[in-house]
Amino acid sequence: MKNRFVGMITVTFPDGFVEKCLIKERVDKGKEHFLSLVGEYGQRILQETPKGKVKLTYKGDFARRLGESLRKIEKRDRDG
Repeated sequence: MKNRFVGMITVTFPDGFVEKCLIKERVDKGKEHFLSLVGEYGQRILQETPKGKVKLTYKGDFARRLGESLRKIEKRDRDG
């Protein structure tokens, strides 16, 4: 059994600049704690972005769960 959750957030800005954020957290702190950190760091990076098209990707533990959550949020926002 592994002892850390690991994930990488990659953001590509409109001018082509790429920023990466590696997240490592001990398993004993829990899955929900790790997922909240991924969300917090992603939001923090996006708040600093200039106007324009920004691409955010995530690779790592619980990627499928994060993707499903983001799709639900997108659908909710689109449907009003």
